[in-house]
Amino acid sequence: MSAGKTVLYSAPNSRGGMVEWYLRLLKAPVDVVNLDMSKGEHKSPDFLRVNPFGKVPALQETGPEPWSLSESGAILLYLAEKYDPTFPKDLRKKAEITQWVLFANSTLATAAFTESLREKQLPGLLAALDQHFAKHSFALGGEFSVADVALGTYLSYITMFFPDKVDMKPYSHLNGYVERVKERQAMAKA
Repeated sequence: MSAGKTVLYSAPNSRGGMVEWYLRLLKAPVDVVNLDMSKGEHKSPDFLRVNPFGKVPALQETGPEPWSLSESGAILLYLAEKYDPTFPKDLRKKAEITQWVLFANSTLATAAFTESLREKQLPGLLAALDQHFAKHSFALGGEFSVADVALGTYLSYITMFFPDKVDMKPYSHLNGYVERVKERQAMAKA
């Protein structure tokens, strides 16, 4: 009986990029399949069996009991449980990590990418994060975790996609955090 394999379906310039980065950091034995969204590969019958919503990223476990998972945050947490030897066993620590991943994927992403919320909500979130990173090197304190993959990615997206709409200069501690995360990204790509 074959144990099967793990396959990540992604696409360039998608949320799959953060999952691919985490896989490189973990050196996890996961196959990555990049779909060509312009050709509609994410709407093919084969892919819709993996994710009926036709969105990437999506993860598929093959083998005797195949199953699939979508949503970048859920995928990050699953991969952390499966492959990250530093992922905590303690329920409270897991909940703290989950909180940060969900904050990044919902609260922060929504405030950043919804134009009507960007001016209203994003400055308060960035100020609170700046205060947090005045005391902590990473989301959970001194150690890098999967929470930083999600949070750092979305903060990098803000500087990348909205350089003229979001002034990051007032947030020196937050900018330092983003630089520490970018160092991890560069190491993973090397």
